[in-house]
Amino acid sequence: MTILNLGSNLTPTGNGNDTTLDGLQTYAMPGGTLSTIGQGILIQGWGTFNSNTHTKTLTFNFGSQTILTHSASVFNGQSWMFLGKIIKTAANAQIITGTLYVSGMVPFTYTVTGSQNDGSTINIEILGQTSVATADDVVCSAMLVETVS
Repeated sequence: MTILNLGSNLTPTGNGNDTTLDGLQTYAMPGGTLSTIGQGILIQGWGTFNSNTHTKTLTFNFGSQTILTHSASVFNGQSWMFLGKIIKTAANAQIITGTLYVSGMVPFTYTVTGSQNDGSTINIEILGQTSVATADDVVCSAMLVETVS
């Protein structure tokens, strides 16, 4: 097995001072990265939640498809980590799975079937939102995207 780092962002980024869904980290995966059936990518992201009673939301997207979204008010002062896998199953078809780990909580796992055009650029995004206009309630410290073949 070969693992190759496609991209990484190690600059911590938090949500804005608003209640909208804000981009925390994005990687624009070049078209053709998933060129053969069985080829895949791994996504890792991690960060923290501010310590307050606001409801916080994390969303992870692969192109126009949501891999995972989860909201809770119990994410107060906790660390989080996301692990995702995307495997090409046919032309413009993928199996997508992701797990969100939050300190002291049971992991949240989601699996969806993808239909992104793998010949075009696909944005991989980590987004954050809060129920009260407070900057940095949801912070993504880093994101890594790697190919697996």
